[in-house]
Amino acid sequence: MKIRLLLGRTCLFAAAFFPLHVAPPVLSHPQFSQALGQGNALSVALAYHLGFAVAAATMLMRGPHALAIVERWRVAVLVSLLAGGATLLQTPSAQIIGRMVLGASAVVLLANFYRDLKRNGGYEQLPLIFGVSALGLESGGLAVGLVVERWGITPALGLSWALLVITGIVAVAALRQESNPLVMLEPVQFNFSGSVAFMAVAILAYGGFFLMLLSLSTLDKLPNGSTVSGLAIFSTAFAFSSGNLLPLEKLKAIGSPTRLVLLGTACSSIGSLVLWYGLNISLAVFIVVGAATVAFGNGITISRSFQRASLVSTDGYSGSILTMLGVMSFTVMLTLVSGWIGASAPMMQTIAFLMALGVIIFHGLSDSLSATRV
Repeated sequence: MKIRLLLGRTCLFAAAFFPLHVAPPVLSHPQFSQALGQGNALSVALAYHLGFAVAAATMLMRGPHALAIVERWRVAVLVSLLAGGATLLQTPSAQIIGRMVLGASAVVLLANFYRDLKRNGGYEQLPLIFGVSALGLESGGLAVGLVVERWGITPALGLSWALLVITGIVAVAALRQESNPLVMLEPVQFNFSGSVAFMAVAILAYGGFFLMLLSLSTLDKLPNGSTVSGLAIFSTAFAFSSGNLLPLEKLKAIGSPTRLVLLGTACSSIGSLVLWYGLNISLAVFIVVGAATVAFGNGITISRSFQRASLVSTDGYSGSILTMLGVMSFTVMLTLVSGWIGASAPMMQTIAFLMALGVIIFHGLSDSLSATRV
């Protein structure tokens, strides 16, 4: 029972985020970016985030109706597969609409993911789910990067869709039986057990990571840019999993929650600077090392911050969706602001992690951490 639930939850979580993680190698291919055009390329890169943000905001405002949709999450799996099929068409409109629908469907999948955790008491599986799903997501990014470099855009898009199909089908099959039905309390009430500082760190850290994925979507001017993008994404799998799963709490010097989150955001800030430098000089080794360092730091930060920063709500998912709405909105906002002021995505990514580091240094997290337990 536990293994089946673990497999189903991991695949459900991965299905929600696969479109985001396998897109950079395709978007980094010169042929694909030229076909889209400069303006459309940015719209395609942000379409998933926009679809997610709009659907998340709508879901939070329409609680009872949203709950009915979440309970029919298998329909969202089917919709995501159809939307993924639309992205096989190499036209801007199909890419934008397909990715927006994928983002909107991901909200439903993620909501059911957290609702299932509450229904069956699976919060203790979160670090393992995050670690294993990271391996799958980033391995998919590498595979797509290698395919697009060797065989072209169409096979790479096909592989992206196939990975989504596999994870979606496995999730549906493994979670076909649900136990311990959750009784919905009306109206939905939020329990603000995470501090403002905690929420800010979670949103900034996740937002910085998604900005990095956008940065890795712009390597079309780099020789073998798709392969470098895939390698960079693949490196983040092991780095994120290491930061997420290593029992760093046992180290006396850094074992306190505040010091761990401080270490994580510091690593991500340093990695962002290395990645930024690598992109400026077009050197692949700095890009890969920088991305891995960011991911390692984020693995430390997310496992100690995001789960607890998510608001605990009676429906099991509203708090987590609210957190991710902040992440997606923050990512879109920073990307648009960077274009308006002429700043690069890596620069904004660095600023995001430095802001998270500043929140910890100037506010502190020890009190909120001691009072927040999932």
